[in-house]
Amino acid sequence: MTSPQAKPLVEISDLHLSYTMQRATIQASRGASLTIAPGEAVGLVGESGSGKSTLARALLGLNDPKSTRIDSGSIFVDGTDVTRFGERDWRVLRGSSLSMVFQDPLSFLNPVMRIDRQIVEAIPKSMRAEGVSERVDDLLRLVKLPQAARRSYPHELSGGMRQRVLLAMALASKPKLLVADEPTTALDVTTQAEIMDLLGELRQRLGMAMLLISHDLGLVSKACERIYVMYAGRTVEWGPGSSILKTPAHPYTKGLFDSARALRLPNGLFATIGGDVPNLAHKIEGCPFRMRCPLAMPKCTTMSPATQVLGQDGHWVRCWAAQDSGIAPAQGNDVKNA
Repeated sequence: MTSPQAKPLVEISDLHLSYTMQRATIQASRGASLTIAPGEAVGLVGESGSGKSTLARALLGLNDPKSTRIDSGSIFVDGTDVTRFGERDWRVLRGSSLSMVFQDPLSFLNPVMRIDRQIVEAIPKSMRAEGVSERVDDLLRLVKLPQAARRSYPHELSGGMRQRVLLAMALASKPKLLVADEPTTALDVTTQAEIMDLLGELRQRLGMAMLLISHDLGLVSKACERIYVMYAGRTVEWGPGSSILKTPAHPYTKGLFDSARALRLPNGLFATIGGDVPNLAHKIEGCPFRMRCPLAMPKCTTMSPATQVLGQDGHWVRCWAAQDSGIAPAQGNDVKNA
């Protein structure tokens, strides 16, 4: 368990990020904040369209600079402000501190190149001076792939094996932080468990931090020390995974838990959160979840929820209902503006 006093490896503060799509400006991040300590496992959870993947790509400088811009806020990595980095700076950082594993290996692996060659290309040039073949062997062993796989093409491997190849490529630069974006989405339940176990083992063995992005709050709660819940471009609840699992304070978080538990309703359907994520091309007044919230009240329409602390363990929530129910304090030094 990482000490909460550790200096952050990653610190994203009040980030406002937008991108242009078909002449519309999408406010993908609307004041999102997130910190990751060295060696810590942090989960980022939300539905599709919540802004979690855009936030992660901003952390690695992977958003298209022609259509995406950071309007305000900051991103610090290992004490360096990377908010205005150019592509050359990002390449250096991605080659030393940050790596990412994506959810669809076939979209990122070259179909006409053997696996060993693709892993070699992922090894930074500064690490290729000698022993490249041995390094490929080490990486394959690290992700528990047989040596025979190195001569295979992507289509000759199973989905789980392809995901392990991507993981080997991500680890080639010995990153301080691994970002895993929905790494088990396209896998069967057994393979999902194997990949999640492997991620946990690698994090402990290599001492690296991990940001796990998923729509499945149950999955993340088992793998991460702290969790951030994101909705409509904003972090709405965050804190220790155990605290959020035991006492989820935001109605959206509770809805995600119901979905993750796959509760069966009388009609045989899985439990879901009613309604849709708001259109982020439009200005949103008040709480963005109010149209779907069973606890919405008049002030949710006009007033953006303040950030409230719950207890002493670093559990925070942005929700008027949590304050009015007495879960969070109504005033004092622990209340921040959203």
